[in-house]
Amino acid sequence: MKNIKNFQLVEATQAQLKTFNNPEGDIPLFLKSESGFDWYECQKLFADDTIKIMYDRDNVIRSVVDAPVPQRGNTLAVSMFFPLDMSVAEIEGPLPDGFEIDSGSWKFDGTAVYRDEALVSERTTAYNENRRNYLAGVAATNVAMLQAGIDQNRGREGDADVLAEWQTYLCNLRDMTPEQLQLSPAPFPDTPAPII
Repeated sequence: MKNIKNFQLVEATQAQLKTFNNPEGDIPLFLKSESGFDWYECQKLFADDTIKIMYDRDNVIRSVVDAPVPQRGNTLAVSMFFPLDMSVAEIEGPLPDGFEIDSGSWKFDGTAVYRDEALVSERTTAYNENRRNYLAGVAATNVAMLQAGIDQNRGREGDADVLAEWQTYLCNLRDMTPEQLQLSPAPFPDTPAPII
């Protein structure tokens, strides 16, 4: 299986300019790997029937060709990539269940594709903490509005009960444990009915 690393933009050689001359005068961009492979030349080293991945310096998979490309003879065409500042590899077998190009949780270790569970956990926790903070802000606003109405003798019938619900909700948000905030989905308490 091929794994060609770290393609960088390079100046075209005279031979490349001659080979890729076209009537419009456009000059294609040329890439070379850290081991000296020209991108256009090394494409023929990849098999037509293997899954191809393109990954960055942090081993995060940024693109994949895992289905035949009709415009490329129904092959799994590595030519679908332009790996500037990337590496390209072909892998054996199918991709893991649940694989998707996302914001960086799927990686390639040189031989296998895997999901970085620590990164997923960090993102889930950060998302849930932000969500809890937002919900606490909504709750605090409702509590303040209800309390102001009661304090100013402008409360409505049932406001004391609704205030207690919102205060309980706010306390329940505060009491969420770090373990709960790592879950997806997190077990957020039920939100009381809005007051306005």
